[in-house]
Amino acid sequence: MAKIDNRVAQLEDWVKKMGEDNDQNVVFANINFLLSQIRAMGNENSNITQQAQQMQGALQANNEALKVFLEKNDLVMDWQEHLEELQKEAEENAVQESGTKKVDAQE
Repeated sequence: MAKIDNRVAQLEDWVKKMGEDNDQNVVFANINFLLSQIRAMGNENSNITQQAQQMQGALQANNEALKVFLEKNDLVMDWQEHLEELQKEAEENAVQESGTKKVDAQE
């Protein structure tokens, strides 16, 4: 807890010194810069969220189109078998990767 108190005290001293050393115009300019950066980050976050929602919608539409295609062409069972094979391969690869690896002593 003493470490936190020391750091808080250091920050408070720094803020006090900054206030003494700088005139108000510099302080306000720094605050405005920081606020503009926060606004820009918020806008970027909104854009990323919107893009993620659009991608989610595209994935859902793609899944629906795939479902209709598989049902229309009577491929549902084939698709499920394919997915099961992929799952088995992934499990086998996971087991193989977790094993020990032999390395020559020279390496």
